[in-house]
Parts: sequence; structure tokens; C-alpha cells
Amino acid sequence: MLGGDVSAYSVMEGNLEALRGVRFVVTLDADTILPPGSVSRLAGALAHPLNIAKFDENNGRVRSGYTIIQPRVEISPLTGSRSLFTQLYAGDTAIDIYSRAVSDVYQDLFGSGIFVGKGIYEVASFHRSLQGRTPENALLSHDLFEGVHGRTALASDIVLYEGFPSEYREYTRRWHRWVRGDWQLLPWLAAQAPGQNGTRLANRLSWLDRWKIIENFRRSLNPFSLVLLAAAGWFVLPGSPWVWTVLALAAPGAFVFTELVTGLA
Repeated sequence: MLGGDVSAYSVMEGNLEALRGVRFVVTLDADTILPPGSVSRLAGALAHPLNIAKFDENNGRVRSGYTIIQPRVEISPLTGSRSLFTQLYAGDTAIDIYSRAVSDVYQDLFGSGIFVGKGIYEVASFHRSLQGRTPENALLSHDLFEGVHGRTALASDIVLYEGFPSEYREYTRRWHRWVRGDWQLLPWLAAQAPGQNGTRLANRLSWLDRWKIIENFRRSLNPFSLVLLAAAGWFVLPGSPWVWTVLALAAPGAFVFTELVTGLA
């Protein structure tokens, strides 16, 4: 649910008063596995006094603390062996973003990680960070958008387990949704960002937040760039086309090689 009046976006059933005092919400996918104690550890981490979100009264931005805790997410061993496709790709950190949330350079260097959709958020501060910032029907994939507005911390010692597509077509459909959602964040790179009801607001995202959006753009162009490099090697670039083909294959192949070496070690 993104911002705005909740009654305009959802169907309400039963007595909602029991939900008024809810402080934390855990968001998961249907195939996410919660190890015992992981929810209480997430709640404890977000409730820690040092992690409580503090806002800048001038621009409404979260200046310290967090509204979201992102745990480490790994591929479930059960789904990782369902097919030849999952055996080849489920552990490839260059292909699946979920399995990359182990150590994050943004968290390590800048104290702010990336939200990938599985984690815990504090309702009041999270809602405040997005208030008026979410135009209707504009974002297909909103995890990164929520994370950069609400400020996310990576808790790499808390682990959740995630499923993985069992075959290539299923994976490409998921990849298409992600890429489409990533490119819908393009307007948030400008000085004026979209708001609710067609308004334009001063963009309060930092340059680091905008770089995270650009990095997703770059990642989405990797497959196209490799195919373009291979084609250019055969028809445009000088030298042996086989050399360019090997270079194009070496880019993703290097990650597979390091995965094999790590597995053997």
C-alpha cells in the first residue's frame, strides 16, 4: 500500500480498531520462509533507540534512524534444486538481487541499505516518510522507492529464505516486472518529483538515493549490453570476432566461476 487515504485503495472487513495500535508490519512474499525467532529479532532491531527514525522538520526527510529493516535474504535450498535452471542460477549473485543482500556497500559506507521487499517497517514513521509522495498507479515495483524515502537498514545477521523461479520463462516474467518498475522511477531523478493528485514536489532524495536508482537502470541494461557487444564484435569492432564473443561471455561467466570456487571452498 503506497501512501494516501487507505480507504481509497483497499477493501476493509471486520473491526479495524485492533489494528490502530499496530507499530510494526512484516512484509513477505508467499514463498518466503521465516526461520524461528526472525520476526522478533527484526522487531527488536527496528525498536532499538539508535534505529528510531528522526525527521528533518524543514523538508520532512528521514535524517537519522530507519523506518525499514531489511534482513539478509537467501535462496531456499529446497527451491534451489528443483530444476536444472535453479541449480545453475539460484546461487548466482549477479543474476538474482535477493541473494546479494549479505553485505551491502551502501550500508557499510553510508549507513543506508536497499529495501528488496522482504522486511519490517514501522507504520507511523514509514507512512510519514511517504506522505504525499506517491502518485496513484505510477509504480509497479515500489521497494526501492519506499526504501530511499523511508531509509533502510540491512540486518545481515537476520536471515529469511526465498523461493526462486523454476524455469526461464517464469524468471523472465519476474525480471520484466522488476525492470519496468525500475524505469518508472526515472522522474525521481529530477529536481521536481511527482506527488499525489498531479502535483510536483521538491525532490528530497539525496544524491546517494538517486545513484541507487541509476544503479538499477545500469543493472537492467546488462543483458542488452552483452548481446550488443557480441553482435558488434562480429559486424563492427576490429579484430577477431571470437575474442569479442569470449569477452561478452566472460562478464556473466566470471560470476559463475567465483560461485563455483566459493562452493568448492
